[in-house]
Amino acid sequence: MTRAPQPHPDGSVNCPAIAAAGAAAVQALYAENIAAAARLRACYHLYTVCEDEQERRDLAAGYDPEIDLRPEHAVIDPFHIACAEIVAAYGVHNNRARTLLTRARTLITRFPTLVEAMETGRLDEDTADLLARHMRTVDSAHRGPVQQQIIDWLLAAIAAGTRPGREAILGTLDRIITDHDPAGVRARRAAATRERHIRLRRGTDGMADLTAHLTATEASTLYEVLHRAATEQAT
Repeated sequence: MTRAPQPHPDGSVNCPAIAAAGAAAVQALYAENIAAAARLRACYHLYTVCEDEQERRDLAAGYDPEIDLRPEHAVIDPFHIACAEIVAAYGVHNNRARTLLTRARTLITRFPTLVEAMETGRLDEDTADLLARHMRTVDSAHRGPVQQQIIDWLLAAIAAGTRPGREAILGTLDRIITDHDPAGVRARRAAATRERHIRLRRGTDGMADLTAHLTATEASTLYEVLHRAATEQAT
């Protein structure tokens, strides 16, 4: 009778074949993350080349940026040119090309630390995008230290054998942002509070869609009430 592999206290199984397969999967994941970073840099480089080419054409047509507010001749946005090149090269829809190029421009120019972490293989593109979207309102004066600190924390957690979930990552990021720029956080929260709104759209079969932009505390409270009511109605 063959004895089944015994699990370690951390939940892993002491089996060489499984360990080898797991290591191969990790290496493949690292390679995917590194390739994603390379794609971001390549897409951004494509955009800068298109931008430089359009500037060259403008100057050749007589445009002087020190005198003229804008060229008098027709100009094609370098972003659109780069998108067309991505569509042709990748064979993807224009919307997908715009998403790729927008993400590349955002991460390369505003969040370089995230891209560098991707290039180590340990940060995936989806997590990098999640962090970038959550830091989009952080003032540029604090953006560098904030992204460096959250990456240091996240990579250290991964190296220690843990993988924080979305809520843990964003909760830690919120604390880091508050530590670096408490006045900015208070100002942005006050502005966001003034933009609160709730929309109700009638649907079919006696149903409706409720959309709300609220503070996190208000949204959590409202969610609990609605969830409880929906559960009671379902039973």
